[in-house]
Amino acid sequence: MKKFQSLFRKYSCNAMAFVLTAVATGIATCGCYFVYYQPEVPDNLKKFSKNK
Repeated sequence: MKKFQSLFRKYSCNAMAFVLTAVATGIATCGCYFVYYQPEVPDNLKKFSKNK
């Protein structure tokens, strides 16, 4: 049990940093995908927004 605690203390920060990096990368990838490949706006939606 004591060996597990020492390993946990030694590597927990590295593991947490890795997980946070993976999450941030996933969020950034989704955002970049949306910016580069924006979907086309249908003409009907354009006309609808101009009527307001």
